Amino acid sequence: MKLDANGKPDGRPLWAGNELPTVEAEENVRNRIAASWKASGCLVVEGELDDDGLAVSRIIGGC
Repeated sequence: MKLDANGKPDGRPLWAGNELPTVEAEENVRNRIAASWKASGCLVVEGELDDDGLAVSRIIGGC
């Protein structure tokens, strides 16, 4: 979980691992996420992270 300026969780989960989780989203969104991951980039997305992977409703922008 990402922390805010006061060291408290900001409510946004942070994913960092060796592999990208399973992403459920429109194809163009999945492709953009995969390209960013491959380039060691960072994106802020709106969605849910659970045991099945990441369900993304939209990309908000870069980090």
